[in-house]
Amino acid sequence: MKHYDLTDGIDYLRGLGGPGRQGAIEGHLMAGCEVCRAMIVRLAALMAQLRADETVEPPVDVIRRARAVFVGFRPERVWGLSRIMARLVQDSLLRPLPAGIRGSERTSRQALYEAGDVYVDLRLEQRPGQPEIALVGQLLCPADVALSVARRPIVLTSGREVLTATSSNEHGEFHLEYIPAGRMRLHIPVEEGARRIEIALNPLMAPIMSRKRAAKRVPRSPRPLTD
Repeated sequence: MKHYDLTDGIDYLRGLGGPGRQGAIEGHLMAGCEVCRAMIVRLAALMAQLRADETVEPPVDVIRRARAVFVGFRPERVWGLSRIMARLVQDSLLRPLPAGIRGSERTSRQALYEAGDVYVDLRLEQRPGQPEIALVGQLLCPADVALSVARRPIVLTSGREVLTATSSNEHGEFHLEYIPAGRMRLHIPVEEGARRIEIALNPLMAPIMSRKRAAKRVPRSPRPLTD
């Protein structure tokens, strides 16, 4: 029986991977795999403990370096790779909302980018009352192209500063959370680290940030009329 790894377990507990992926892992557990069930139980307990432990706030630089260790790729190396600028091919912002909810605000934005033989599917969402933006993505590649999308480093930068980094799972899926900053770029090394896909994120975040600024505006009370 095939077993899932730690990355799969964490994605499952965080609700990542879509209904199909979640259903496959759930079915595997229901089938009676005690190895994977034990892993999920241990991960759930660890994640609960980490959420409860708010006594110490680690420095941002320490968090960035720790994530980079697990990525297995020094994020600073992206500057030495030749660049492939991704091209936007689909954008949910350009699709009209269904009738009946057109007066509602969009709470997320999804976009598809093309960079050579690789497609990058991105979804951005900002939860109400939270400063962080959640970025969920997936690397896609045609079946006839000999290019793996698994375990690819994903590096997020602001100018020349590395904000955070992660890596894609075996299905090319990845997840990042970050506080918006200026000149943000998403870098994805490909072709055995010879080149990198680059995506400018600030244009994609613009509608989300404009809603946030609008929500902060407080209308002024009308001044009373005087004789």
